[in-house]
Amino acid sequence: QQQQQQQQQQQQPETRDPSSSSPHPYSLITLSLLIERLPLVIPADPKWRASYLSFSFDYRNAQRNPMLSSIEEPAREVVIKADREDGLEHAHVLAAERAAAKAIEEAASDPRSLLKHQSERLFLLLQDAQGGAWRLPSADLAEGPGDTVRAAAERASAAVGGRRFADPLPVREARGDQPLPGGRAGFEVFHVGNGPAGHVLEDGGDTLRLFCKAQIISGDVEETHGAHDYAWLSREQALERLPEGDARDMLEALMPLPYWSDDDGGE
Repeated sequence: QQQQQQQQQQQQPETRDPSSSSPHPYSLITLSLLIERLPLVIPADPKWRASYLSFSFDYRNAQRNPMLSSIEEPAREVVIKADREDGLEHAHVLAAERAAAKAIEEAASDPRSLLKHQSERLFLLLQDAQGGAWRLPSADLAEGPGDTVRAAAERASAAVGGRRFADPLPVREARGDQPLPGGRAGFEVFHVGNGPAGHVLEDGGDTLRLFCKAQIISGDVEETHGAHDYAWLSREQALERLPEGDARDMLEALMPLPYWSDDDGGE
């Protein structure tokens, strides 16, 4: 009988003590938030596609007669006159385009600017100390059933001044958001889902790191809560600054690749 009781005890699955303070086997669960700025413009066609489209256009129009200049010029004048009546002076438009192009060129050397790499995604990284390692905004999950992955992701975005996108005013007031001068929306982010997009184990399996994604809607970083610096970087630049390890490998899988480059299918 004693042997049978021992066998039954061995066959029964182990159950967690309900009085245990930790409902999981990890000493720490932390969350890293991947905040991205989506592309602002459609990327230029690579050389192979531009060559193909040019050839196709010439082939389809080889037998067509070109528009007579006596028809084309009056038609263009009608458009220019309509723009002028709407207050769109072409000289002013060209000046604005030149100013915008200059600002984009200057932004290329500014790691904090959101204007650079307009055809690619940018990702937000923080640096804790001068010359130190770079990381994503992060927050720890509290012990107990009250905390959630989504709440931790919102705390991570709040660490850089981020607010949830499209929340009504009563919700923002209840959360304690302070109104910004001039009625600005501030740094608003859209959280992509309520669950993690990936995870890795660290410290020999004692720490579980979750990864969530968010997208910037308006504004820019307003505070860093102790971080020395921040930067908006392309996928390639971000992966160069992140330390080697499982977390970097996971982020490499989570960061979407650019649409294409001039070298894709190159000559």
